[in-house]
Amino acid sequence: MRTTLTINDELPRKAKELATRRKNNVSATVNDVLQTALKGDYAASKEKKYRTIVYAPSGEEPKVKYISPAEMNDMLAAEEMEPYSNK
Repeated sequence: MRTTLTINDELPRKAKELATRRKNNVSATVNDVLQTALKGDYAASKEKKYRTIVYAPSGEEPKVKYISPAEMNDMLAAEEMEPYSNK
């Protein structure tokens, strides 16, 4: 389908650059980008990546246990209830 849109002046240049990097034509590239954005995948791909730095005493390897969000939630709930337990 053909349509006319009013877009920012720099977008056609960026679309051409992206199409070149993808070794694709501009129409296909714009379609792919729009489909991704409209699916909501675009927002997820733009989330900031981060790393947690783990420190350990000199000469030792840091002891890291990776846990799932559900496990973290359980740990926090237990910690929150600890003052009320009958230990």
